This record gives sequence, structure tokens and C-alpha cells, in this order.
Amino acid sequence: MCLIESSMSSSRSFSLLLLILVAALAACGFQSAVVDRSGTTPAFGSTSVKVAGDQAGYEFERVLQRKFGVAGASAPYHLEATIEISGGKGAIQGSGGHYRYELAGTVSFTLADAEGNLLLERRLIESVNWGSGREVLANLAARQDAEQRLYRELANRMFTAVIAAQAGNRQEAPPQYGTVQG
Repeated sequence: MCLIESSMSSSRSFSLLLLILVAALAACGFQSAVVDRSGTTPAFGSTSVKVAGDQAGYEFERVLQRKFGVAGASAPYHLEATIEISGGKGAIQGSGGHYRYELAGTVSFTLADAEGNLLLERRLIESVNWGSGREVLANLAARQDAEQRLYRELANRMFTAVIAAQAGNRQEAPPQYGTVQG
């Protein structure tokens, strides 16, 4: 019985400590870096998004719209992108009918303001892996999941680069693994 009480007391102490830390952080004025406070950050709803391409472009544009919001042609910022998806060179490893595949994506994008001034131009490369086995439907689902993970990862990296560019750091966007600047 003493062990159970000690465990419950420890859990309550941890919860109380966590609550105090969160309250102290809020009292110090902590604010998220991606919230638009000045009207100059391309936050949610102020960046129009256009992705050229086929089905991959359409799917990627939907992911970007969830990230940046849907803005009209009169938005203060315009993001244009192209995306290329390649299935790699086949299985990267396999045994017993189970294989791992690589799915690579390259996105090139530009960010311009309403006057057409180029604020950012980048090319990002990312890859994800997916597994296949003997189940056809499971293989299809795994491939679709890999595509969605790839789109989300590229969109997250684009969002970070756009925020950095709008923060006045046009020459040096945050270094990111796999980024090729063009």
C-alpha cells in the first residue's frame, strides 16, 4: 500500500511541477515564432499557394494549403512550387518477400510579395521509406502513406524557410538536412 501511495504522490508532484513550469513560461512572455503579430509574416491565410504538376502537384498543393491556409489572388505573398516524386531505384533491402523502398521528392519554390519582388527561391530534397510485403492492399496503403509523409515533411521545411525569409533573413534560411539551395 505504501508503494502505491508513493507512486501516486510522485505523479501528482510531477503534474504540479509541470503546471508551475508552464505558468512560469507563459508569465515570461513566451510566444510562438509562427504567429503573425506584425502583419509582415506570411502566416496562415496571407500566402496564396500554387503548385504546378500532375496528381502529385495537386496533392502537395492541398498539404500546403492546410499549412499556409487558403488565400486569394490579392494575398500579400505568393508561393509557387513544382514537385517531382521518384520511386527510387527499386527495393533498398528485402528478404522473405518483404522489401523497403525509397520515395524521393524534390520541390522547387519561390516566394514573392504582392508587387512581384522575389523574396525567396529554394530547392528542397527529401526522401522517405516504405515497406511492402505480400498483401497488395497493404502495399498500396503503405505507398500512399509514404507520399503523404513526404508531402508533409517538404511542406514543413518550406514553411520554416518562408518564415525565416520574411523575418528579414533573406540570404540565410535556417540550415536544413537535405536542402539544396538554387
